[in-house]
Amino acid sequence: HILLQTGIGPADHLQDAGIQVIQDLPVGQNLEDHLLLPMAFLTPDIPKNSGLTITKEYGKSFASTLQYMFFTEGMLAISPIEAQIVFRTDRAKDKRPDIQLLYVGGPPNFRAAGDFNLIPLLAKTFFGPQVEHIDSSASGFLLTPTLLRPKSKGDIKLQLQWPWLPPHISPNYLQDPEDVEVLLKSVRFVQKLLNTSVYSNISIHCPILDARSPYPTDSDDFWRWYIRQTAVTEYHPVGTCRMGQHTDKEAVVDPHLRVRGIKNLRVVDASVIPEITSGNTNAPVIMVAERASDLIKNDHQMNY
Repeated sequence: HILLQTGIGPADHLQDAGIQVIQDLPVGQNLEDHLLLPMAFLTPDIPKNSGLTITKEYGKSFASTLQYMFFTEGMLAISPIEAQIVFRTDRAKDKRPDIQLLYVGGPPNFRAAGDFNLIPLLAKTFFGPQVEHIDSSASGFLLTPTLLRPKSKGDIKLQLQWPWLPPHISPNYLQDPEDVEVLLKSVRFVQKLLNTSVYSNISIHCPILDARSPYPTDSDDFWRWYIRQTAVTEYHPVGTCRMGQHTDKEAVVDPHLRVRGIKNLRVVDASVIPEITSGNTNAPVIMVAERASDLIKNDHQMNY
């Protein structure tokens, strides 16, 4: 956004916004993001506040506090995301995984997913009383597939009338139907997982199947509908200042992270990643920053 506001970006777009063009580069293009699909499950046979489900009530209880303070154990000592796996569906085009599956031992009440802005979308619009009535301390868990290698791409642009305001972000999630099909494969994988012997002695109910849908329950079209209605960002945007060689017309920065055609200007963040990673972006961004530090020191012949 800062680059666009200062005249570094697509020339036509900057001119439309009334900004003088300093350097014509594809800033804001190539936006990619990981998309998360929330899948909730109830386990009615497991007692409430048993410690197997992370709930606000149990987490803030006096017993949990003492357990953590004196023994560094219990609910407060574990991550909400207790496990994850990555795997390839049969729609993967290469050896890299295309789905990441997160396990959250938390209540399936969708109010617990407030960090993902799902409260009005899921609990009210699509699920109504089937989900809203669930006790926030009910036992259950979340299995959330994440689309790791989306084919859909978006962009970031200035608001033409008011370019100083926050930018217009068009992520274009699920624009490519292949993304929906990969997530559908992940849903079927989750169902197979829950049919294994590990879960055979647990009564599991999926409240998603109670949703008001125009399609037959548990059909492929039902899940395609669910994916399009509820998949949400995992907040891993990358690519809008793509790194590449001088022959790459879509590149904004070179392999040394320098903005093409501009002296003494580098971009050091997730936006330089040319293609989204098959996993969380935190570690790759740290790596980019560490590399940038070395590049800058080398440029100035610093040995520390």
